[in-house]
Amino acid sequence: SVFTDAMIEAIAECERVVKYIDIPLQHISDRMLKAMGRRVTRRQQEELLEKLRRRIPGVAIRTTFIVGFPTETEAEFAELLEFVQSFGFDAVGAFQYSLEPETPAGRMNGHLDPAVRAERYERLMRTQQGPAFAAARRRIGSSFEVVIDAETERGLVARHAGQAPEVDAVTRLPAGAGRVGDFLTVTCVETDGYDLVARPVRVPLSVLR
Repeated sequence: SVFTDAMIEAIAECERVVKYIDIPLQHISDRMLKAMGRRVTRRQQEELLEKLRRRIPGVAIRTTFIVGFPTETEAEFAELLEFVQSFGFDAVGAFQYSLEPETPAGRMNGHLDPAVRAERYERLMRTQQGPAFAAARRRIGSSFEVVIDAETERGLVARHAGQAPEVDAVTRLPAGAGRVGDFLTVTCVETDGYDLVARPVRVPLSVLR
């Protein structure tokens, strides 16, 4: 693993390092990991994830999976769903396997029907909603720092340290709470699906000038 103990310690202790880790696991079934050419086992992946959470307080962990890889069985896909449900990632992305000619996977037998790949993708995304929504709800009542990214008709769009641009949920603020580029402390008051709805603890100086 590239996550040495020294690296994990540095992430945990350095104030300038964002406590956000995007680690594409691709699958959790040992047979699928081997078929994908991943030189890792389920146990090793679980041990790393547990170590990251244990040693980096408040870390946000995002991952990505591939569904419908050649020869993936229903049992192996069910194993992936159970893992996603039980671990409770902060964010999950997924891709349907897409055949690329002249690749090791492309030359494999056992390619799944596109309809099966699409159905499994939808099931995975529905499964990850529960843990993701629960993680968002746990933020209600807490205060944290955000940076304002944009102004919209619905108000301001901001992100906290556990929300990457473009791929993750956002934190929504009322219009006039700040300006694009401002960092401010906010309190989460409710959720809107994946997104957080927050109010500023104090108005930033840029608004008062």
